[in-house]
Amino acid sequence: MKKILLFALISFAIGACATTESTSENAGKTGANIYVFDDVSTNADTSAKQPKDSLVVANTKDSVNVTTDNLNASIKKKMLYYVQVGAFTTEARAKRFVALNSAKISFPMNVSYNDKVKLFVIRLPVFASREEAERVRNELWKTKEFKDAFIVTEMK
Repeated sequence: MKKILLFALISFAIGACATTESTSENAGKTGANIYVFDDVSTNADTSAKQPKDSLVVANTKDSVNVTTDNLNASIKKKMLYYVQVGAFTTEARAKRFVALNSAKISFPMNVSYNDKVKLFVIRLPVFASREEAERVRNELWKTKEFKDAFIVTEMK
């Protein structure tokens, strides 16, 4: 039994090596650009060719360099940040929570039905940045009724 298991393991290892070689051979025959990311040349210095903090997107035609700063800036512009303070199965319970706790914070609480979670959620108005939403959430955590508050992000 041990011999059969050892034989199967060795056969698998040899087969895996053969697959990489056949992929390289087939790429030369078809003329198409095929990118194999597990074959790394130790002599190539590509760090000087690309800007620091960049993302390289490769396709079969060419490569595109996108700086992560530009990418992050465009994503941040499209994000909305809410602090959610509760979620209830009925609208009556959600409105009761708002009535009992609205005097404890300086932000208005909005009740709306969320189709994704199938609950009535209570959120504060949208915040301009994640940092501002985190600051408010951290302040809310100091009050017993809002200890479960968390940040919800949505795309514009």
